[in-house]
Amino acid sequence: MAGAYKYESISVGATAVGLTQANIDLSRSLTRNKSAIITVEDEMIRFRVDNIDPTASEGHIALIGDTIHLDEHSVPTFLAISAGSGTSKLKVSYGI
Repeated sequence: MAGAYKYESISVGATAVGLTQANIDLSRSLTRNKSAIITVEDEMIRFRVDNIDPTASEGHIALIGDTIHLDEHSVPTFLAISAGSGTSKLKVSYGI
């Protein structure tokens, strides 16, 4: 990632959530490579990139400390849910 233009922290609990729409819209308006790097903190998660909600037992698993790399096609369709009993924090840097 050449440089980050936007950063956010997202709480992930028992309901599937995606990335913030305003950041996705900004990513789409840029002419360079659009991507996101996500780190997982506090609780493991499950995620999907096909615009279908993951569940606590279905989807790709990401453990505490894992890094998820999304390309321009996966940024708008990324959805995550906590895979444990707590709440996770996702730290997201959008890149150009």
